[in-house]
Amino acid sequence: MVQFLDDCPIGYFSVDEEGRFLSANTAFAHWVGITAEELIDGDRRLHELLYSEQDAALPAWSAMGPLSVGEVIFQHASGRRFTAYVTETLLNDGNNIRTRTLIRDLSRERDTRTALRQSEERFHRFFDEAPVGIALLDANGLINECSAA
Repeated sequence: MVQFLDDCPIGYFSVDEEGRFLSANTAFAHWVGITAEELIDGDRRLHELLYSEQDAALPAWSAMGPLSVGEVIFQHASGRRFTAYVTETLLNDGNNIRTRTLIRDLSRERDTRTALRQSEERFHRFFDEAPVGIALLDANGLINECSAA
C-alpha cells in the first residue's frame, strides 16, 4: 500500500492529533518542498504548511475543520502558495486521532484553464478585428460565423 501511495499522482499524508506527520507520499512532499522523510521524522506540523491566513481555530490535525472535502491553500517551502482539493478522513479509535488525507494540486488545472481562456480571447479579438473577411462554414457550406469585414 505504501508503494502504491508513493507512486500516485495525487498527494497523501496522515497526521496525528498534534498535527505531526505519520506518513506522506512523494507527490505531497514535492508540492510543499520538503522531503517525505523530513515531514515524518522532523518537527513540522500540518498547520505550518497551510497558508497562514486560514482559520487558526482549526484543530491541529485538520486542514478542513468540520468539512471533509474542499479547497485548501498550502504553502511551498519557498513561499509559493498553491490551492489543493483535499479529502480528509478522521480516524479515532478512542485513544488516538489520526487522519488519512488525499490532496490534488489544482494549480496546473487552473493554469491550463487560464491559458485556454486567454487563447480564446486572443482568437476572438483577431477574428473580430481582422482587416479581411473571415467566414466559418458548416459541412453544407452555410456560414455559421463571420468577421465584420
